[in-house]
Amino acid sequence: MSTKTTFKRIALVAVASLGFGVLTSVAPANAAALTSTTAAQSRTVLTGASSTVASVVFAGFEDAAADTIAVSAPTGPTGGTITFATVGGGAVVTTDSANVVTVGTAGTLREATNTGFGALADAATAKTVVATVSRPGTYTFTLGTSGTITIVARSLAYKTGDGAAVSPFSTGNGIAGPANTVTVTGHPTGATGVRALVTVTGSTISSGTNAAVIATGGASAVIASGATPTDLVIATPAVGTITVNLFNETGDATGIFGATAANTV
Repeated sequence: MSTKTTFKRIALVAVASLGFGVLTSVAPANAAALTSTTAAQSRTVLTGASSTVASVVFAGFEDAAADTIAVSAPTGPTGGTITFATVGGGAVVTTDSANVVTVGTAGTLREATNTGFGALADAATAKTVVATVSRPGTYTFTLGTSGTITIVARSLAYKTGDGAAVSPFSTGNGIAGPANTVTVTGHPTGATGVRALVTVTGSTISSGTNAAVIATGGASAVIASGATPTDLVIATPAVGTITVNLFNETGDATGIFGATAANTV
């Protein structure tokens, strides 16, 4: 008889399967503002992790000129930021000589080095856009007249176990055994003093980083407020189903957590 079982969330098996303001920039002479007709797209990412957030075809390259890309109508959680690392492999800066765009404030990406975004000869090639978002939530923006780009940043995600974590990070694998574990990572909203409660059914929390306060018996843990994610190690001793939920606190250290889970693994 097979020992493998498929489960809705984290599944354990005996051998294998575990179930807007505007910033105005002065561009260098001959610089081109790139345009794009790329359709809308969406990616799910880990909060605070460098991730591919879009693949966009741009037009209007000037080769040796310092081309620019408008980041328009950025929306997302209050206080959230989008830190761009590269477009098409080329490093970028914004109009403030950093590479950060704040929710609610449009920005302009500029090549850190000439032709960093790509050259006229390969203008038809899709450029990979790599960025990091600072807080959990849903972000939207456009790049050089592209369709709307949506980034969904999870507040709770499967991180490690039996196999690597892959988007959308809502399920994972592990191996059942007395000393075996999986790890999930939790991230509060980022608002001042607001913590998060992580609950587990079907198992217990063994340990946590970032001074997580684990309840007696390990059925739940409170993770600290701030920008640092918390890793929680969850025991996987036997075949079964594990479900993990994250609930955000209603305010600064109120001790009251929402009735609806922000994310589930």
